[in-house]
Amino acid sequence: MKRKLLLLLSMFLLCSFLFYPARSSQKISDIFNQANSLYEKGNFKEAISYYEQLVQSGKVSSDLYYNLGNACFKAGLPGRAILYYEKAMKFSPRNKELKQNLAYVRSLTVDKQFDEDGSIIFFLLSGMNGFLSINELTIIFMIFYFILFFTGLIYIFLPEKSVRFYNRIIASFVLFCFLISSFFLAIRIYDEEYVKKGIIMFSQEKARSGPGEDYTEVFTVHEGSKVFLRQTQGDWRQITLPSGYSGWVKNKSIEEI
Repeated sequence: MKRKLLLLLSMFLLCSFLFYPARSSQKISDIFNQANSLYEKGNFKEAISYYEQLVQSGKVSSDLYYNLGNACFKAGLPGRAILYYEKAMKFSPRNKELKQNLAYVRSLTVDKQFDEDGSIIFFLLSGMNGFLSINELTIIFMIFYFILFFTGLIYIFLPEKSVRFYNRIIASFVLFCFLISSFFLAIRIYDEEYVKKGIIMFSQEKARSGPGEDYTEVFTVHEGSKVFLRQTQGDWRQITLPSGYSGWVKNKSIEEI
């Protein structure tokens, strides 16, 4: 009797484990479809609340951030629109519609900002920032890693000179590609983890020379401006503009990308 109960309990737990992801996925899909329906009806603020539920659940994607950016723009929230377009760019850096929407919203902001230097040097140093996502770079890195691993095995276990000769040529080429992909991936990881960027959310924010209201005003930034995030002190965050100017603004005025 006890064995039967244990068997039934085990089967129940196994079924729960197998079907829970499906139920969870269905719920996420329902919320996403509901948000899209509200967007199409012109209920942009309600659509935003549904999209943000998905963001808070951690089930993020390029489509989610893109739709959320569109809803924010339609709702008259250009700063939040730019924020979510920037987040979507991390997943789909080659998406033309996404790039066009981001460029258009940027053109409407007070502080006109454009894409960074498009030179070949910047392209290389940014780890193909506008061409490949970090997931794509990781996949390329792993492909070359495994090819290099198997060419090494072939070299060890197949002693024929002709095989080793051609294998050495292939291995040299793969090693070169592996090192290049490692270089780009390392730059991208550094950019993602250590070069923090944010978007100004307030219509206007005065940057000061230090972390407090008593410090001198050094410049003013406006909603939608993209800034580099530095150190935090209390309720204040040090920011740096693309032009190089630095100042301190209130933490609540910024959202990190």
